[in-house]
Amino acid sequence: MSNIDGPPVSVIMLNRNGIRILGPDLKKFIKSVLDSDYSRLELIFVDNGSDDGSAQQVKEWFGKDERFSVLAIKENQGFAEGNNQGMNKASKIAKYIVLLNNDIIVERNWLKEMIGVMEQDSKIAASQPKIIKMGTSNVIDSTGGMLDRMARAYDRGSGETDEGQYDDQTDIFYAKGAAILMRRSCLNEVGLLDPDHFIYYEETDLCWRFHLAGYDVKLVPSAKVYHKGSAYFGTSVDPFMLYARRRHQMKMMLKNYSIMNLTKYGSLFKARAIGYFLILLVKGRYKHAAALLRAYGWNTRNIVKTLRMRKKVQSSIRRVSDDRILERMMTISEYNSIKKRYKLPDN
Repeated sequence: MSNIDGPPVSVIMLNRNGIRILGPDLKKFIKSVLDSDYSRLELIFVDNGSDDGSAQQVKEWFGKDERFSVLAIKENQGFAEGNNQGMNKASKIAKYIVLLNNDIIVERNWLKEMIGVMEQDSKIAASQPKIIKMGTSNVIDSTGGMLDRMARAYDRGSGETDEGQYDDQTDIFYAKGAAILMRRSCLNEVGLLDPDHFIYYEETDLCWRFHLAGYDVKLVPSAKVYHKGSAYFGTSVDPFMLYARRRHQMKMMLKNYSIMNLTKYGSLFKARAIGYFLILLVKGRYKHAAALLRAYGWNTRNIVKTLRMRKKVQSSIRRVSDDRILERMMTISEYNSIKKRYKLPDN
């Protein structure tokens, strides 16, 4: 292959029943990646336990393209482990690895733009493009993920009209897992996605580890993709979503914070959780209240495993103090202000 474009890249596209859910649009989404203005890429289509014939169909569509391959997993492994298996399959010469949802159309220059930025600064571990909601020309899905000190996440700009207000390259806390480009050497340092994160906060936890290792995460707004899904869920949260979010928020804090900040913000998290639990009971939202209890119960049952992971993070990955981490987080009041302004769901 030509060296004109830059270093080799492996794109991991996780799929779960894409034919059933997306229909013929799936072909369009895959083709947009293969049509990228970047020759040194491979696309690994990870079929995550589909029962709709996705794996066979995409082989019929793209099997003759030497850049395209299919990794079929028998059972649904969730977002984290499914992508991990794809990353483990990536070409050994790939300098960068991309995780890309199967419901995204990319602009032709998306990879060139992001890799060009990362090639100029070896301290950037991950980046994301500007993500626009598909079906619109200028409604933002995400211009970077932000986290507050109780591990509540926010997709910056979600739902806003894109008028250039996020056109500066800027530090973000995490790159959205729908379209995240990562430096492979940094992944080798901090590890892959936490397989316990079946869904939600997978990329957030990974990027927290990038920060702990002293790296940066950037928005590259000159790269643009269009996402059929939505980062904005409205004002309601179903019980499973609440369970998964709380479970993984707690685990992230347990693994990644220093003892001092774990005590401080963990106590605030606990107090808020108790108050929210009581509100749910008063409102008769018993399934949601039960979901909270399940999340806390899961972390209690798995505390030994989490503490082993914490030891590795703190002893082998951490290179910077929490002062640097907190500078890159929103304060609790900043998050509350955004939540009120945009009527975000309880996160």
